Amino acid sequence: MISFLVISGGSRPSSILRLVKSIHNQNMPSYEILIVGRHDGDTPEGALLIKAEEDAKRAAICHMRNLGARSAKGDSVIFLDDDASFTDGWYESIRDKIDLFDITGCRVVTPSGERWYDWNWASRTDPECPTRMTNYEEKSDNAYISGCFMMVKKAVFDSVKFNEELVNHQRDDVDFCHRSIDAGFSIGMIPEATLIHHLDPAGRSDKDPASGSTRFSEGVNLYRLGEYQKALDIFDTMEGLNALYHKGLSLMELGKFNEALPVFCRVIGTADSVTDRRIFHTAHFHLGTIAERGGDFAGALNHYRTTLTGFPEHKMAALGLERVTS
Repeated sequence: MISFLVISGGSRPSSILRLVKSIHNQNMPSYEILIVGRHDGDTPEGALLIKAEEDAKRAAICHMRNLGARSAKGDSVIFLDDDASFTDGWYESIRDKIDLFDITGCRVVTPSGERWYDWNWASRTDPECPTRMTNYEEKSDNAYISGCFMMVKKAVFDSVKFNEELVNHQRDDVDFCHRSIDAGFSIGMIPEATLIHHLDPAGRSDKDPASGSTRFSEGVNLYRLGEYQKALDIFDTMEGLNALYHKGLSLMELGKFNEALPVFCRVIGTADSVTDRRIFHTAHFHLGTIAERGGDFAGALNHYRTTLTGFPEHKMAALGLERVTS
């Protein structure tokens, strides 16, 4: 039996209906659906609501996950964001592989089909070091599976639980996976099975990188969905370091590297290398990429080195440095 645990802040009732319907459409022999937190609307048919309204208000996602896991009847527990949905045939793709790992992920894509953070690397020593998606075949003690979909064997919770001191967007999934690896549990992917993460903007906590003004949140959401020109149109009208940085990212995704270059130069000229450490050093990484593309290998070398002074574990900067020095 599989227990689906939908973690809900309460502001996406239509998204939850979409998710619950996609679960029912899998035609599984035995499962339950638990909605944990708050749900503004009628509880969908075939689902049970576990009320935790104060947790939902505080974005106490770890407490909600542990609460749901204690109530779950399944041998496997699947944690889900409420803005996810399963593709047709998901269960058929994963059915014979459910017991391969103690903690399992599946392929996650945005509505446009672009891969979203599903199988990732995160530094154990530097929480500000940017995480990265990795190849499904790559193994690492620094691996983690995104909490938007994470399937965990119920027996894992006898030894490891989510850290209830962490709220949403405080590396809660990173922390759980790293401690589980240290406890001897296996972790891996089943990329043949696919989930859609719709990235619905409503209800995101203030810990989300997309938080801020409604306008900024809209721009980040469009960027995440691959609507780069629309995102650029928004960031182009806004002030502030975060908007400027995302303008540069949008230009790069559109292939406008010459236009992105002065934007990232403005970012590093504005950002403080200490208080704005992540933006400052990752802007240098993007400048390194632009310089390398343009054949300015000396400039690329300097930017990659600067990135690595801030984030020694930044693999992409290290690979870039290796390319331009060889």
